[in-house]
Amino acid sequence: MSKDKFLTLALLAVLFLNFFLVTQINELKNRLENLNYNYQNLQSSFHSLTEDVNHSLERFTREQSWITPVQINEDKSRVDSEKALVVLNWQIKDFIEGSEIVLHYRNTDSEEFRTIAAESSNTGFFEASLPLEMKAEPSWEINVSISGKKRQAEGAAEIIPEKTVERISTKERDAEQALQCYVSMKTKGQVKSSELSYLNYSYLAHKNYESVHGHVRIDGSKHYIQLTGMGIGSNAIKSIYAEFYSGQKLIDKKEIPAQDVQIKSNMPKPEGGEINHYSLEYDSGSEKITGIILEVTYSSGDSFSKEIV
Repeated sequence: MSKDKFLTLALLAVLFLNFFLVTQINELKNRLENLNYNYQNLQSSFHSLTEDVNHSLERFTREQSWITPVQINEDKSRVDSEKALVVLNWQIKDFIEGSEIVLHYRNTDSEEFRTIAAESSNTGFFEASLPLEMKAEPSWEINVSISGKKRQAEGAAEIIPEKTVERISTKERDAEQALQCYVSMKTKGQVKSSELSYLNYSYLAHKNYESVHGHVRIDGSKHYIQLTGMGIGSNAIKSIYAEFYSGQKLIDKKEIPAQDVQIKSNMPKPEGGEINHYSLEYDSGSEKITGIILEVTYSSGDSFSKEIV
């Protein structure tokens, strides 16, 4: 056999072997992909099955529980200027007449539980009225951004400080207005208690007033105020004013007018209410503004102020 013929046969053998290996690798790759696909489907089915089991177990536990979860009765609860009466209610299934029903409650930052005897509103239905410290006021959610130019010294080049962003919000304080509570039932010397419930009642302080959301941008001497009133409270916003201070000195007081033209907003329209927009552009000129206070007056005549800078 000549050398050229031998080399040709060897080359054909190598090509055939490479083709065979590539085919086997592709087949193996396809099998791995199928296995991965089947594994993902199996994982998804298992996750769905687990969720169904958990939901069924939760529903079964809730149905078999001797008591329903403790809830806030919004219709009966009320908030005055400095005090609140928060009414909680629940139902006891298969209630035995003569049983003693007691609500145990405490603030989340308190160590000891206080007790109050529950009142029966109907057979098996109970409620308790808790006097709590709370101030009725609107909910605030305002972002403040500050940027601008500043001179280090006379004749020196201007520098631009880093932009700082602050958030003026009632949410941080609202997080502290919460209760932990449970119900105990004493029947013929035997006592059983419900699971511990966590109730945040802070929203009761805000539900009577239209909330205030928005953004304040300060760029040097220019002040841009964009506010949105979420009209879900019984008291609508009547007027909004901005007070501009230099130290303790009031420099100017400007009304933030409502916008006649509807501004496109990403906020969902509140149920049973409207979204109202307010806008103001103010140039303080040579005056250095160190503080801004927003004053909101409602249709009830109540007025609230919030320092935002």
